[in-house]
Amino acid sequence: MGYMKDLDIRIRSGGDDAIAAVSELLPRWILVSERLPEVNEPVLCCWSRQKIGMGVAMRRDLFKKVAWTNADQWDEIDEPISWMPLPEPPEVK
Repeated sequence: MGYMKDLDIRIRSGGDDAIAAVSELLPRWILVSERLPEVNEPVLCCWSRQKIGMGVAMRRDLFKKVAWTNADQWDEIDEPISWMPLPEPPEVK
């Protein structure tokens, strides 16, 4: 059975499985300690300094070591506490 068909059946069946199926579709924060994004993949990141901050960053190979940078710069930044994939950009017509 295809993924979308299976998802449709799970949602229509209701109950805890339906809630779990919908939750799988929603973006969620991933702890850096749990899993890291691919190198050169721009992601939304969350930092915890004196207050919570967010921005787009990526892990890059800098001088033979992997480090975090702002997505549009090469300056090394502090490692975030969590991240999530960016959504697909809208189609340009």
